[in-house]
Amino acid sequence: MLLVPGEDEEKRIKTVEEKKKRKKRKEVIKKKKIK
Repeated sequence: MLLVPGEDEEKRIKTVEEKKKRKKRKEVIKKKKIK
């Protein structure tokens, strides 16, 4: 599986952003449960 470096970088950035969003969502859910 060979990817164009630029394309690979874009995918990596997207996955990192997705993980950050999921983390934030989980934290928000925890805060709501506490309240």
